[in-house]
Amino acid sequence: MRNILFPFLVTMAFFCLLFKFIHTPSRSSASFNKTLESFHKEHPSLKHLPLEDVVLLAGKWQDKLAAKLFLNKPFRRIDIEKVRLLESAFEKGGVQIFMRHGEQKLSARLLSLESEKLRNIEMMRNPENIKNPITDISLAEVMAVGIIFSYLKEKSEKDFSIFTSANKRASQVAKYLGKFTQVNPDFLPKLTCINYPADENFPSHYLQRELSSGVLPWEKESIDY
Repeated sequence: MRNILFPFLVTMAFFCLLFKFIHTPSRSSASFNKTLESFHKEHPSLKHLPLEDVVLLAGKWQDKLAAKLFLNKPFRRIDIEKVRLLESAFEKGGVQIFMRHGEQKLSARLLSLESEKLRNIEMMRNPENIKNPITDISLAEVMAVGIIFSYLKEKSEKDFSIFTSANKRASQVAKYLGKFTQVNPDFLPKLTCINYPADENFPSHYLQRELSSGVLPWEKESIDY
């Protein structure tokens, strides 16, 4: 009996451990929301803190979320000099944030594609282009950016607006920034990223021929007719 149970228990332990380290979009969002809730409880107001302390707080809470998401890749930190530039901008009038897209989390279907060019094409087709959430690294960066915007808005007392596209990787960021700043984001259709045509309307091999890396070129002359 012991010989039968031992492999079974080892297998179950492996799957439990594996599940712990796999973060679905919903689990990642739950981790973000819990971290945000803890932050607000510990720091209900930031406006009386010096900017240097706020930047340090942003890094601290960014690390807390990163630990919950089991991130082992480097992510961007807050640059205090850029925050000072934002602070100057806040003094001149109201602030508007336009969220068009973000770093796209790859679905299992996209990860299964061996061709990077084809993967880039499929990322920009429905439903992936609209429904894919942002990456966990982006979530950690949003945590820090949200703290900075929360501080700037509270300190400046300026009007604050957030506009978002229909792409989930943009609307997610807009929603989280809205939680930090107590602002309800507005949907702006013109911000939504274009979708590549479906394979039945424009076969992938034609797109691969037209797009050198599977994505639209960034040179203005190439895309602005």
